[in-house]
Amino acid sequence: MSAYVDLMTSTGIYPSVRGAKMCYGDPAAVNAMGVGEQVDFLKRLIKLEHESVLEHTVFVFELHNVSRACLQELARHRHISLSVKSTRWAMKKHTKFHVPSSMNENVKKTYCDYMEHNLNIADIVRSDCGNDIAKYYLPEGIVTELVLTVNLRELRHMYKVRTSNKALLEFQELMHSIVSALPVQEQELVKYNPQQERLDLLEHHIRFLQERLLNIYKQMEHDSHTDRWSLIPTEKCLHVCNGIADYLEKNGVLTSAEFDDQDGFDEHDYSNQK
Repeated sequence: MSAYVDLMTSTGIYPSVRGAKMCYGDPAAVNAMGVGEQVDFLKRLIKLEHESVLEHTVFVFELHNVSRACLQELARHRHISLSVKSTRWAMKKHTKFHVPSSMNENVKKTYCDYMEHNLNIADIVRSDCGNDIAKYYLPEGIVTELVLTVNLRELRHMYKVRTSNKALLEFQELMHSIVSALPVQEQELVKYNPQQERLDLLEHHIRFLQERLLNIYKQMEHDSHTDRWSLIPTEKCLHVCNGIADYLEKNGVLTSAEFDDQDGFDEHDYSNQK
């Protein structure tokens, strides 16, 4: 039994963008921004670690089939609001239980038998002693329903820590369901990771340079007497070197002046050798 998530209502990202623009003294500027521009603007703030304005964007979800074990972990997050089906006033409606998706068939049968047995005991105790005593017999695997209110900043934090492989599997699945219930632009902001963006950019730089350096390597010759490699000053090699220099300068990796100081040659050197 997997969790069901419904997004009941949302403020959207407009309040967060307007709040940020308010800080600059120009809140009306948000009215001229498209949704994509608003998303990019908030990404820049996230990259600068100015995430307080994200608290103005608020979501309200209705969650079903969440185990009380998972609920305990959800309730540990500070900046959320929960309204949960009561075991005191709705004791008779706690009749279903969560079966972990990673549970093998042999263990699953034992687990299901155990849960059914405990539900029967709880029902007997409820008839004899009332709900307040019977609730102590409910296992943590019993599922419940709730309404969850959370802001974008806290949801980003929850997504980061609760989709880790170390997190409870049910909670991982729940977080993916919660985020999937959001509009695309909000999903993008919840998942946005500046560190991963930097790593992806670095990987792009590395691939670019590997390809160019391979071209330079093909323009080198080996001197068997000195056992050294040297660069053949050809037009093609000069073009590749200048391309690398321009790329490094454009991406802030290395200035052209610094590149000219490296071992090799620049355009002036090449013209003197022709």
